[in-house]
Amino acid sequence: MSVQEFMDYRQGASFRMKVSMELVLHCAPILKDVKPANIVTVTPEKFRLYVRLLSGTGISWLLLNVNKQRAILYLYRRDRLEAYLSDKDIKDFLAGYGYRREKLEDKLARLAKRVEGFGGGKVSFPHEIGIFLGYPLWDVEGFLKNNGENSIGNGYWKVYDDLAGALRTFASFDRSRERAMEELVQGKSIREIAV
Repeated sequence: MSVQEFMDYRQGASFRMKVSMELVLHCAPILKDVKPANIVTVTPEKFRLYVRLLSGTGISWLLLNVNKQRAILYLYRRDRLEAYLSDKDIKDFLAGYGYRREKLEDKLARLAKRVEGFGGGKVSFPHEIGIFLGYPLWDVEGFLKNNGENSIGNGYWKVYDDLAGALRTFASFDRSRERAMEELVQGKSIREIAV
């Protein structure tokens, strides 16, 4: 489906379908289980519908920051995220940012607190969030060491090492989006699209 076809289809869609399309567009890699987590910004109306749409998919959610106009919604696949965060190098990296507890809930509570602190202007942006989104450790470290500059590539994140591997991952994310969008247009529900 081309971008123009998508936009034409979306204009005639119901609110539920528009939110479903938005969910697929922004979160297809987690829906198709090729990525452990995603972040999306939602309004209160969309939040309620997101939660209903994701019910029964195996995808959990956490509000990272909320105000009257919007919320940052963190979506994750628990098993996949726990496996990623269990890597020794990842644990050591996160420990440097105060993530010392083993339980996923403790780590996510710390992340939410850091994001909230940033939103309140108390701390700098918690770039370790890239780890919680499943980005490669070397790219998160490269981003931090280079203050977001000097990347060797850019896509779903800034790449500092293994550009070929990152490009393959980006292509798999794009394919998951195409598959999920086709399934949605064919009439499948988010629950049916999510593997």
